[in-house]
Amino acid sequence: AIRQFEGLRLRLYTDAAGYPTIGYGHWIPRGVQAPETCTLEQAEAWLEQDANVACQRVRQLVTVPMTQAQCDALTDFVYNLGGTALANSTMLRYVNAGDWQSAAQQCLLWNHAHVNGQLVVLTGLTVRRQWEATRMLADAAPLEAQAQPEQQESFVGRVEEVIHNVFG
Repeated sequence: AIRQFEGLRLRLYTDAAGYPTIGYGHWIPRGVQAPETCTLEQAEAWLEQDANVACQRVRQLVTVPMTQAQCDALTDFVYNLGGTALANSTMLRYVNAGDWQSAAQQCLLWNHAHVNGQLVVLTGLTVRRQWEATRMLADAAPLEAQAQPEQQESFVGRVEEVIHNVFG
């Protein structure tokens, strides 16, 4: 999923939030000399390295058992926004309380970025957060908060429809 959401760019660019980026969304820290281009091999190596760092951070922060789908969702979130965003989030508090339904709802709120000094909703982030929220609920054990299955099915159906419309 990270590959599809990030896309591959072999030339340095500035992402929507203003960060120098290359490859599959690999951020170049401020003050570090950024390469103007990279090879596919370098992009793949950065992707693997960055995804491993994101996964390790998720495993450090999450204190409850999680399914592979839930781990994938949180790893994608951290890959995109960084470990600090998850560490300081209400979403993580819900995750660690085992309330995946509320965590998924919180995840959907993280679809904004600063563009030209304004906080705006980005369609790409909205779709990404919807995918993550769906994955959080995909294999979740039934919780009291999920007592109305028709609401969850409706939510998942809407997310699947958006993903289908965007990615085909």
